[in-house]
Amino acid sequence: MKITGRIGGATNGYDVHATLDPSDQGFALTGRIGGAFAGMDVHLTVTGAEIHGRVGGQFNGFDVRATFANGGLQARLGGDVQGEDVNLEVTGEAVNGRFGGATLGKDVRLTATTSMLTGRIGGEFDGKDVRLTHDGVPALLGAAVVVVAFKTLEDSHRSSSSD
Repeated sequence: MKITGRIGGATNGYDVHATLDPSDQGFALTGRIGGAFAGMDVHLTVTGAEIHGRVGGQFNGFDVRATFANGGLQARLGGDVQGEDVNLEVTGEAVNGRFGGATLGKDVRLTATTSMLTGRIGGEFDGKDVRLTHDGVPALLGAAVVVVAFKTLEDSHRSSSSD
């Protein structure tokens, strides 16, 4: 199964190219967020009710640990100290929740259909638009790809503004 699209705008966004393939351990979710020079590789494993793996390299990247339960997704992107929590739930075609904490986090508001995932993470001024197409990826798994792409984009913007 393929997941492709864009998060963010034409100049301040990242492309998303990922595939979900059967593997020895369940499914392998691999691909690239961003372009050839700016962006990160995705290497995740989906086993039953869990997603785990790494986005980016050993030094410039982050771990992903997520669990599907009760129609929702609870995840930690990054480490225990520097990481961010993700809590999402599905109601019909709506995937809503929170990325980051209650004060400094961002709202996640997505619509999932059988072939698209659209919406926004964050507010009207500081958020990013989401538009991904796919061929049958479950809504919460697609939403997990969205928040991983959002974190990749945000981390890239933070590191480039601190140079």
